[in-house]
Amino acid sequence: MKNEDMMFFPQKSRISSSHTGGMTHVIRIHEDITEPSNWSDELDLINGASESDTVVLDLCTDGGDLHTAMLFVRALNNCAAHTVGILGPQVASAGSIMGLSCREWILDDTSSLMIHTSSYGIMAKDTDIFEHANFSRQQLKRLYENVYKGFLSDDELSDVIKGTPFYFDA
Repeated sequence: MKNEDMMFFPQKSRISSSHTGGMTHVIRIHEDITEPSNWSDELDLINGASESDTVVLDLCTDGGDLHTAMLFVRALNNCAAHTVGILGPQVASAGSIMGLSCREWILDDTSSLMIHTSSYGIMAKDTDIFEHANFSRQQLKRLYENVYKGFLSDDELSDVIKGTPFYFDA
């Protein structure tokens, strides 16, 4: 089948908004977190939200692209609006970074969270792989300290950076 013979359906929006005093914007992240260009609308909404708004991330994801998660962290940290992360039933990896970057968290009996260091694979010369791993480890250490400090103890944070995964439930 050729591309021109295929029917394409528009992707359903992840965003819904309602007006009660200020605007409440709900961003549903019920899928893998893909490359940053797929999340422009959501990031624009967070970056443009005002002090009278509330931005809610409704998360149920196995995680995904670290760069996208880092863009969400930056947007949430700079967001003028109140930010809320609804965690669960499964929030893992990059999803935990995004959810715990919100100012408030909502949990229920089904909530679970998984925190771990990143996984990746690259094809390169051994020296390039070594340098990339060293750079990545330092970058992740700064990110994890920014996001997880206060949620994880210092020892747990150190263990995550060393490669130990942590699982939490409500």
